[in-house]
Amino acid sequence: MNNYHGVQCKKLCNCADYKKCDPVHGCVCDTGYTGSECSNACPSGRYGVNCSEECLCANDAECDTVTGDCLCSAGWFGDHCTSTCPAGTYGVNCKEECFCGHDAKCDPVTGGCLCTAGWYGDYCTKGCPIGKFGKNCSEICACSDVDQCDVLTGQCIQCNPESDKGECNSHKACPAGTYGVNCNEECFCANDAECDPVSGGCLCTAGWYGDHCTKGCPMGKFGKNCSEICACSDVDQCDVLTGQCIQYNPESDKGECNSHKDDNIVIRPTDKGSGIVVIDKEEYFEKLEEEITTNDTYSETEGTRHMKLQKR
Repeated sequence: MNNYHGVQCKKLCNCADYKKCDPVHGCVCDTGYTGSECSNACPSGRYGVNCSEECLCANDAECDTVTGDCLCSAGWFGDHCTSTCPAGTYGVNCKEECFCGHDAKCDPVTGGCLCTAGWYGDYCTKGCPIGKFGKNCSEICACSDVDQCDVLTGQCIQCNPESDKGECNSHKACPAGTYGVNCNEECFCANDAECDPVSGGCLCTAGWYGDHCTKGCPMGKFGKNCSEICACSDVDQCDVLTGQCIQYNPESDKGECNSHKDDNIVIRPTDKGSGIVVIDKEEYFEKLEEEITTNDTYSETEGTRHMKLQKR
């Protein structure tokens, strides 16, 4: 009898959607379904023919009742949904892209930004307001001057020993070449410039200027940060450190120059360009006499009242 099964074929098959009736077991269900009439999908955690297979899906993932494939919940991926979304992604199958600033982590399920210390806002793009610090800027600074409160740690960057009551621990100046919180930052200051231990700004020595003190004073300027104006008649001859006139003009320099008083030096222009050379006087005359008396260097010319020497 085509629509019966069991002992002496006394049990009636009532298979849904014209499913085949097995003479022994009754309705032969499609994969993923069960029940006497094959109208019930496999229960949670089961799949396959007669729902005989066990699903292996983690983290609340659904299991396909036919194939057993895992349908991962938001924030997870992999064959068995055991791996969290890679950094920078979130959502179902990790298909969504995160937008979090300042090294903030992204929630793999919702995409929400988990801000690092010192930042807040939906995307962690806002710095802590004055007087606040820490994660989500939820901590209150204890420094007497809240402007000097580090937004990451709450430490007082610049201490007031009378009022900070031990809350400040960075009052010791940073070692040379370092600055910032816990002196973790490296200074970049050239030409023997000092580095500000709080900001890292360079305090240039005389004769230099610029963010990193790498620029020499322009013509006519001298001193710290090149803020002084030279008083020499020829600003080319102004010392960038002291402002003294290297080459003296007695008619116009009006006492501003002091190098002309040294009788032990000779100042001569260079062979090329507009520079000068300062030479020890005794050494200069020794070399001059040597050149004059050496025939390979000079020769005597004729036709004049006095002997002239010309360089070969």
